[in-house]
Amino acid sequence: MYVVGYPKSGNTWLCYLLAYCLNAEYDDLDDPGIHPRNEYQRRYVKGGLEHTSYQDKLGKVLKTHTLEIKNQDSTPVVYLVRDGRDVMVSYSYYKNSFTQKSISWSSYKTILRQLYRLSIEKLTAVKKDWVFSWFMRRHTLDWVNHIDTWMKKKPIAIVKYEDLKTIPEKTLEELMLKLGVQVDSEIIQQAVQIFKFENLSNRRTGEENKKSFYRKGIVGDWKNHFSSSDTAFFNKKASYILEILGYELHNNGNSC
Repeated sequence: MYVVGYPKSGNTWLCYLLAYCLNAEYDDLDDPGIHPRNEYQRRYVKGGLEHTSYQDKLGKVLKTHTLEIKNQDSTPVVYLVRDGRDVMVSYSYYKNSFTQKSISWSSYKTILRQLYRLSIEKLTAVKKDWVFSWFMRRHTLDWVNHIDTWMKKKPIAIVKYEDLKTIPEKTLEELMLKLGVQVDSEIIQQAVQIFKFENLSNRRTGEENKKSFYRKGIVGDWKNHFSSSDTAFFNKKASYILEILGYELHNNGNSC
């Protein structure tokens, strides 16, 4: 089976939960190699556990961000969605966009210093906001297209990241029904406990670990990063996708 989603939507996390619940092997199609690299995680997602395995029925749990799967008709596809605004924030940190060489910040900083006579400290804050806005505007339509493409393909299930965070057991139980398998509630609860974000990112709930692949993982963090112009841009480009998926449109109060 495939777990598909736009980058930084929580794909890896859902794969781990499924691999444990289904007692099946997990792998990453887009990044061949040893997965997961963390030994603690790997021992729970490679099958061979004591509870019932559904790998013969559903296959391995395969993560991918691709827009096209050749054997989709014969293999279950679960599509994971996350609020695109939170995706943009998480993805920008992951790509380390604030230091991308493609952006000539030095020349931009010189202009700002001449025009506004800002201090270095203020320039650093402006740099962060400006480059995030650039990143968000570059990737928003990619996110929209990814979701639009896969919704038309009609995957066997569409899972919302926010549901997985707030009501994980119920979300997984409903997903198992759509997959046509019966997994004990005790196994689902074990999976949720093993793969809590605190364990994955080595931090306490709500804290940020910028060095971790699982940086923060909270819902609604975008409100701390989007300016009012960022929000207006995202609403304009992605409003119909947000509405289809049940995400509320917002106008945050941040200044541009």
